[in-house]
Amino acid sequence: MKKIVALLLALIMVLAASAMAEGSLVLYYSHASDWSDPIIQAFAEKYDVQVEMVGLGTGELISRMQAEKANPQGDILWGGVAESYIPIADLLESYKSTEVDALQAGAYDAEEYKWHAFDIEPMVMIYSTALVDEADAPTSWADLLDEKWVGQIASADPLKSSSAFGVTMGIVAAYGYEEGGYEFLEKFVPQLDGKVLSSSSGTFKGVSDKEYAIGLT
Repeated sequence: MKKIVALLLALIMVLAASAMAEGSLVLYYSHASDWSDPIIQAFAEKYDVQVEMVGLGTGELISRMQAEKANPQGDILWGGVAESYIPIADLLESYKSTEVDALQAGAYDAEEYKWHAFDIEPMVMIYSTALVDEADAPTSWADLLDEKWVGQIASADPLKSSSAFGVTMGIVAAYGYEEGGYEFLEKFVPQLDGKVLSSSSGTFKGVSDKEYAIGLT
């Protein structure tokens, strides 16, 4: 819990430092609005800052930032896996949070302090208990290659969703970066049967609504 609190404090410090001088803040974020909007609203009230919220998929926000490189429009990017920030490191300002010593290794950019993690999440498979018997539920990535799951797997577009990108890279890491991981993806992609969701929230919603048997999230 202390680490989670430290991560929250790191975020608040970054937001506060950027907003105090101007009294306003343009926030690019890709989190689900049902839980992130209350945090943003509480921040705005606490520090008397007007927050303009721009909510899109992480990939879309990164593309937007790259397009705005000569004339940046956003102040803060909140959301996305750490790997999402590597291609845009040149667009980010360094900020060493006062809470950085409370963060565990890997939860922040230890060289230039260009990003700090908000949370640490596992990449997992979920399944609908209405559509899948527990005894038949997949327990490994390899299980997803069974032909019975063709068209039954919910996955977001990794170009738009950083969590989908995180899942993809997690699979590659599990099977090996040199050959095994990408060979597995070549076998896995046809299992989606051309169905790719536009957002990460669509994954767990699709499983919850029984549109898909399995989800990667």
